[in-house]
Amino acid sequence: MSVIGLCGFNGLSAEYDDLTLSLGAVAYDTVVPNTSTTSSILPATTSLEGQIPWQGAATGEFWVHCHILRGINDGQNDANRVGWASGAAVLGWVSMEDATLAWTISIGGVVTVTSASTATIGAWHSLLIHVRLDAVTGFVRLYVDGELGTPVSAFTGNTDPTAAATADRFYLSLHGGTTSRLANLVALDPLDASGIVDESALLSVAVKGLSPTADGSYSEWTPDVGAVGYTQIDEAPPDDSDFVEASAVGQRSTFDMTSVGSPSTVLAAKWCSRIRRQVAGAGVQVQTTRRLASTDYDEGAVSAPVEGFVFEVWDQKPGGGGWTVSDLDATEFGIVSAT
Repeated sequence: MSVIGLCGFNGLSAEYDDLTLSLGAVAYDTVVPNTSTTSSILPATTSLEGQIPWQGAATGEFWVHCHILRGINDGQNDANRVGWASGAAVLGWVSMEDATLAWTISIGGVVTVTSASTATIGAWHSLLIHVRLDAVTGFVRLYVDGELGTPVSAFTGNTDPTAAATADRFYLSLHGGTTSRLANLVALDPLDASGIVDESALLSVAVKGLSPTADGSYSEWTPDVGAVGYTQIDEAPPDDSDFVEASAVGQRSTFDMTSVGSPSTVLAAKWCSRIRRQVAGAGVQVQTTRRLASTDYDEGAVSAPVEGFVFEVWDQKPGGGGWTVSDLDATEFGIVSAT
């Protein structure tokens, strides 16, 4: 199963992973399940709602994982949602029922099924949701806290009332200020044979942010100040006051990244680059690149935003095969000015 969406909120910024456009004002902390080095998201205001696009292709069947915490039972539990969307159209979500704290599945804004088991206030829960979008044979199956034998809640029937056919992003809603938290979002495509072979690998997943720590094998993008590139792009959140820039086609720069550290298994890696294009006009493109064992692996060219982000997700190491910690630590990541 290929990883098509990945977000851990390690950018510590309302701009990271398109959150400025999607969710508005947010805040962050570091009290999350599985690892103390991951960040979680919580509302900076009374509530927030929006979508985060997946980096992989849209698909009609998928798994969604997250960790979620609800701090109080205040009659707004159903506003704490983890769901899926197609563009701006919200297709479905999982939430808690008010007062009873039962898990509910909603399709097209309508609650279709309610669980017998309940959530625990003040505790992190791991949600693993399997969805097939189909008007006849569709289903949503919710597994909670690592129990994959039997879903705590399941719906079979029309899961695609808007005929969207595919989903391409997370839908999120949080309510209650600092009493609600969300972390470690992952989306998988089970119809793709590459990548993860067992969805249970997500049950203890944590998404950890890594930053550039040194210039790599290439340093062709010029720092705005000095001769060292990585110090100009290692901020979290991104800071446009310092940068590296390309002045010609085909220039590349790569960077060594922070060591992975304690995790024993690496499921996937995601690249986030903040781009500002100084030359107006269509057709200006960039490529994300990886370098491992003295070999360069370039992704396809994509349009460079006038101001925005470029994302890539890989569940395979450069050259193919599953990631190991040593593979990730040895890989340089970077950017190429394609056109």
